[in-house]
Amino acid sequence: MLAELSVAADIADVVYTADGENIVVGERSGTLFQVDADTLEPSSAQVRLHHPIAGVVASPDGRSALVLHEGEWIAAVDLAGGSVLYTRNLGFGAKHADSSPDGRLVAVVCESGEVGVLDIESGRWLRAPVLSGDNVAEVAYAPDGATFVGTGLGGTVSLWDGRTNTLLATARRSQTTWAAVEFLPDGHT
Repeated sequence: MLAELSVAADIADVVYTADGENIVVGERSGTLFQVDADTLEPSSAQVRLHHPIAGVVASPDGRSALVLHEGEWIAAVDLAGGSVLYTRNLGFGAKHADSSPDGRLVAVVCESGEVGVLDIESGRWLRAPVLSGDNVAEVAYAPDGATFVGTGLGGTVSLWDGRTNTLLATARRSQTTWAAVEFLPDGHT
C-alpha cells in the first residue's frame, strides 16, 4: 500500500485521471473533488452538486469530470476552476459512462440498457440512445476513439462506432454471465 487516508465519508465512485497523477472522488452526498494520487491530499477545491452522485468520468486532461447523478441528471464540472459548467436532465437514469480519448464525447449506458453518445461540451446527445439487443451494463472507448465496446448482462459484447453510436457488431459468449470490458493499448484487443 502506497498511502492510506480517509478522504470522504460515503464514496460513490473514484477514478484516476489519465495521467495517473490525481484521483477524482465523488461522494454520494453530491460533493466532488480531486486528491493527489501519491499523497491522497486534496488537489482541487470541493464542488457541491445538487443531486447525489452515482458515478464519475474524468476527462483525459483531468481538468473536468462528468458526473452521473442518481436519477436522471448529469453534470459537467470544471475541477480546476471548482465550478459546475452545466447540469442536464437526460430523461432517464445513467448507470455507466466512458470518455473518448480526446475528451469530446462520452458513451453513456442508460438504466434501460440503451447506449448513447453525448457531446461533452454541451451535454446534448450526439445520437439518441439505442438498444444493442442485450442489456448493456458497461462501455469502454478504444485508445483511438474510433470505437467503443459494451458488455451486456446476458454475456453479449457489442462494438459501436465511437462517433456516430452505430452498432457495428455483436458477439455472444457461450456463458450468460456479465463481464467487465476494457481495450488494451493496441486498440484492437
